[in-house]
Amino acid sequence: MQCKNKSKNVTCSKHMSETAGRSSQLMEPESVDQIASFVKDQMVEDGGFRGRTESSDLYYTLFGMECLQALGHDLPHDRLAKYLTGFNEGNGIDFVHLTCLARCLGKLTNNTKQTNPGQAILQKLERYRSGDCGFRMTPDAKHDSIYATFLAFLAYEDIGKAIRNPQSLTSCFDKLKTKDGAYADQPGLSFGTTTVTAAAVVLLSYLGEKVDPSVGQWLLSRRSKYGGFLATPNASIPDLLSTATALFALQTLHYPLEEIKEPCLTFIEEMWNDCGGFYGHIFDNKPDCEYTFYGLLSLGILTGDKG
Repeated sequence: MQCKNKSKNVTCSKHMSETAGRSSQLMEPESVDQIASFVKDQMVEDGGFRGRTESSDLYYTLFGMECLQALGHDLPHDRLAKYLTGFNEGNGIDFVHLTCLARCLGKLTNNTKQTNPGQAILQKLERYRSGDCGFRMTPDAKHDSIYATFLAFLAYEDIGKAIRNPQSLTSCFDKLKTKDGAYADQPGLSFGTTTVTAAAVVLLSYLGEKVDPSVGQWLLSRRSKYGGFLATPNASIPDLLSTATALFALQTLHYPLEEIKEPCLTFIEEMWNDCGGFYGHIFDNKPDCEYTFYGLLSLGILTGDKG
């Protein structure tokens, strides 16, 4: 069976995509077209999407695909297929890019109803799993990673395969709880990080496990006076990644977001560049597909539609 949220008959990956797709409800059609044009402009000659350099990257290719689907645009199948097949079965690439390759292939083949080639990649991902527990960023890492476990979880969903012993994925989480009641990717830390805590909340929820209500309050307390969410309790400025992940986790926990909607929308609008892409934070000077997806996801959550 696939791991699904008990309250939604939909995978976590699909729920994020559908939520980002609701972003158009808060935008004029011209704005939607402008964002789509920016995303398409990030595709380079070899068929992948660029990120912070002029070269294509699997990581940003995944977000480019996510953005196009959220905006209702067809994926450029032939160009993407040529790019992705160049990686074969993912030999020689790191864990994060391996999960991106799996997810890209899953989305592309699901989009065209072709045979999914991702099973061999999932077998490589299993080398990063610690027995029947969670996943690690490197095979020789000394502890599990909530971030790595979440990425692997999404990869299995997008490939459409059942992950082995799903209920054991969160067995490492207690060791990664921080002294302030949140989560981090290193054991024994005093305070948590917003993105890792959000990933823990979403995984626990989608696996039907109990989430301590105080964790939701911890996430809410990360909202800054500037409207967005902070990455850590001592961060000085909010960022779009922390904002999107916190909002998604709070939505998963069914927290009412109406009171924070307008300040969050103001922050998100400030992250939107005239070229159509989104910045990561106020000091960022290069919009990209990753932050553009997180902008769309945040807007989709703030439509007020619980989905």
